[in-house]
Amino acid sequence: MSREIIPLHIMSAFQAEPPELDFVIPGFLAGTVGSLYAPGGVGKSFLALEIAASVAGVDLLGLGHHHTGRTLYIALEDPEIVLRRRLYAIGSHLSSQQRELFAEKVEVLPMLGVPFDLQDGQHADWLTERAEGIRLIIVDTLSRSHSGDESNNGEMANLLRVLERIGANTGAAILFLHHVNKSSGRERNGDQFAIRGASALLDNARFGAAITYVEDDDAAAGVRIRYAVSKNNYAAPIPHRYFLRHEGGVLLPAPQEQDEETGESPKEQRMGQRRNHKPKALPSLLNPFGSPYLAAKNGETHAW
Repeated sequence: MSREIIPLHIMSAFQAEPPELDFVIPGFLAGTVGSLYAPGGVGKSFLALEIAASVAGVDLLGLGHHHTGRTLYIALEDPEIVLRRRLYAIGSHLSSQQRELFAEKVEVLPMLGVPFDLQDGQHADWLTERAEGIRLIIVDTLSRSHSGDESNNGEMANLLRVLERIGANTGAAILFLHHVNKSSGRERNGDQFAIRGASALLDNARFGAAITYVEDDDAAAGVRIRYAVSKNNYAAPIPHRYFLRHEGGVLLPAPQEQDEETGESPKEQRMGQRRNHKPKALPSLLNPFGSPYLAAKNGETHAW
């Protein structure tokens, strides 16, 4: 084993008040593994970059007070030019001081096409060493970080153990980005059973959040995204949050009344009464900044 296992001193646990839990973002405990999952093109990579900004102390998302630190972003899916465009769009919403803080505390590694397999001990050791002093590691996406069978519970449980070991050895929270299964993508379902592949991917994680499009009768309202924490082992339930997509793909908070008990907006409550009907694809008017999926479907281009 890579570290010594020391039995917990039970009497001291009875007598000494434990420290407060250290959350990287609300509900996501430092040193643990979590997942952010969504249908393709909704904006999970953008949201992940903005979460990195929040951890750095630049809170565009309105996530609230939490300790800050450094983020290591492993970009396995997108070319450098796309990463630069996303950062440029985010930078347009930041002051010069906030830009400096972001640049100081967020490290983005463009690794498209670079051999990287967390099931390879050398690659896992490399990430452990690279993560020294890091508060949050973002793996974008999980499917490009291993060579195993995504539908095999045993293999995915072993992969999660690798991530858990890195988190335990470094103290960093590890957030992996992932997709939803096809039926959940069609129905815009963000519950715990929507994640693609083996159930161990979310069963063994300690935190899970999903983002999905929210249909709106008012096209002028823009593209509204719902952020829902579907799994949270160590904190009180977290209400849904809503974001609007702005120029370049940047997500910013969208004011929205919510039901205190369900966390749903009035629009979602109305939609819930019609869930027996198959949702229609969002028209391109509701997607002015370009979902790759919808752009391809409609013969359009997308800028992010």
